[in-house]
Amino acid sequence: MRTQSICKLVRLATLAVFTVFGVQSALAQLAVTTATLSGTVTDASGALVAGASVTLNSPEIGVRRVFTTGPQGTYSFGQLPPSNYQLTVAAQGFQQYVQQGITLDAGQSALQNVTMTVGSTTQSITVNAEASLLNTENSNISAEVDGKQIVELPLNLRNIYGLATLNSSVNNQTQSQVLLGGGGNTTDSADQDVSFMNFSGGFFGSSAYLLDGTFDVSPDWGEVMYVPAVDSVEEFKIQNSSFTAQYGWSTGNVIDVTTKSGTNTFHGDAYTFYRNSAMDANLWFSNHNGLPKQNVTRNQDGISAGGPLYIPHWYEQRDKTFLFGIYEHFGASTPSAGIFTVPDNNFRSGHFAELLGA
Repeated sequence: MRTQSICKLVRLATLAVFTVFGVQSALAQLAVTTATLSGTVTDASGALVAGASVTLNSPEIGVRRVFTTGPQGTYSFGQLPPSNYQLTVAAQGFQQYVQQGITLDAGQSALQNVTMTVGSTTQSITVNAEASLLNTENSNISAEVDGKQIVELPLNLRNIYGLATLNSSVNNQTQSQVLLGGGGNTTDSADQDVSFMNFSGGFFGSSAYLLDGTFDVSPDWGEVMYVPAVDSVEEFKIQNSSFTAQYGWSTGNVIDVTTKSGTNTFHGDAYTFYRNSAMDANLWFSNHNGLPKQNVTRNQDGISAGGPLYIPHWYEQRDKTFLFGIYEHFGASTPSAGIFTVPDNNFRSGHFAELLGA
């Protein structure tokens, strides 16, 4: 009996921890990392269909929502985690409507109107198509880069925030250039230097960086505090100029990064990226002064895995709680060669005659 009581207490404590973290995660995602899907159900003549049962389902993350249309024939699903969804609409006297392949991204407001066909409820029409990306709810202008593009696009320094430079209005500056008021693209290797960006000529400190709905900006310089690994990012999103009220605290642009959270099936990968100076040319100044080529090496190795939290006899819920973890090792060797002119003893004594030559 005592052993059973201890087991029950451990189970309750485990569930309490997951609940607390789940609530905190949900509160962080409600503002900027969830999606919305809405639309209107009509028949072939355009008449509104009231009382239709609209079901939105995502098997990979265990989300299932049901909505019944009112007199206006409209439906709306809010606070949807980014995922792939299936939309099913059923109404008396109409064939069942099934649409697959609806991909919703973080912060997206998608519109999907449904036209029902008269027939038996045992019949169905299946459509494989995404929801309309036309945003009719707000004036937000955004560009998204999904997880597949993130891992396949060439990315210098493997810094996720470098994707922002795909936007033609973005200019990247180093910290020293910001201090001196200069411009131009950065060649620095520091993670924080990549985030010194100017959007449409604005000051670099006016842009906001969000990580899973959490403010990810240092209060002193305005650079990114934490840069997630590339393979841990589900979506990268840039919002320009016009925002809804939830982004009112930002005077510039918003960069929103959403990390992976796992699904009801296990997925993982292992990777390594290695760079050396074998194919590099020698620096001009080093070559001019007879210095050898610098031996530059940079390697990043990592492994990631995600799936359901399933503990036999303890927590057997494959569609309720998900885990994702990643480990990455970074190593770099970047020697620096510099040529400097320093004063000799005559200069230090105040004799500058040698400047006149012979």
